[in-house]
Amino acid sequence: MKKKENELEKLGKNIAIYRHRIGISQDDLALEAEVGRRTINRIEVGATDPRYTTLSKIANTLGIEVRDLVNFDIERDTN
Repeated sequence: MKKKENELEKLGKNIAIYRHRIGISQDDLALEAEVGRRTINRIEVGATDPRYTTLSKIANTLGIEVRDLVNFDIERDTN
């Protein structure tokens, strides 16, 4: 039986999807967003609940809105 994703895991996957779509690494995202590399990793795996300001920095770097990160209906195809 497949484990159901919680909201933090979905948020993390969305960030990873958008990051892959523009072709940048976690290191690059962290540098551009002025967020720690470990923080980016922990957010993407759903291990931490980020502050709004952190999500805003990430969204700005990815060229999207914060609301896009919390839209859990996006297409999950990372190819």
